[in-house]
Amino acid sequence: MELKDLLDYNFEKRKIIKIIKNIPDHERISKELEASILAARRTLENNTAYKLMNTALKVKSLFDKKNIKDIALEIEIRQTHSALFPGDGFPQIGKVYVCNPIDTRRYYDINHFHEEMINHKIYEAEYFLRSLGATKIEVTNVTDEEYKQRANVSYNNMAEGNTSRNTNNSSRKSWNSTYSPTREPFIPDDLTWYDHDQQWKQIADSRLHSGIESLKFEVSINEDFGINNSLKIPLKNGQYITADTEFGGFKRSVFIIAAEFKSL
Repeated sequence: MELKDLLDYNFEKRKIIKIIKNIPDHERISKELEASILAARRTLENNTAYKLMNTALKVKSLFDKKNIKDIALEIEIRQTHSALFPGDGFPQIGKVYVCNPIDTRRYYDINHFHEEMINHKIYEAEYFLRSLGATKIEVTNVTDEEYKQRANVSYNNMAEGNTSRNTNNSSRKSWNSTYSPTREPFIPDDLTWYDHDQQWKQIADSRLHSGIESLKFEVSINEDFGINNSLKIPLKNGQYITADTEFGGFKRSVFIIAAEFKSL
């Protein structure tokens, strides 16, 4: 029996998933049959005579709707081949992952979801600027308070230095890079944040049509996308998905990106 690929489910159903080991087909069919019988029995016990006449047609529908609305999706590893798991490289059995709502191929460990969201946006911002022909890009991570205090201060006066966890953009203080572009500026067709941030479209227009040679802008994540300390989603076995003690809750992330370009 062929299993449905993870990305073939609608987004709302696969937004939060729990990875389980591959189940042999004969065991899965038995479990599905058992669940259908249980649902039918409940329907027979609780519904009116009119609904009893339609039990055979409604059982599966009722069961599926309950899964979509109330129960987190459990996914076997073999169903995940078309999805991306940047943090772990490949999905880990027993872990809970949350889908990136901007790039719905990507899944992040629930306890690092917000960090991975800002990492993804920064990566795309740098890729976007390189594609527009940037010769230098500087990125600085600031707190909300620092951002407010430095609103009228030159970018070059911002503090520099790295924290110990340099592999994670959300904990690095600042970094920079230089480039020697060899092609004409263009807008990549595989950007996922571009259509969600009007500022990026303005930057592209300024570069492609006005030849802008330097700029500075903010990259931030301002919402928790429903992933917070109050999260509690039931599983089929009666247990619940919650964020564990490693989850620090949502904190607004603000980065200032400055870029320089050669003349067009």
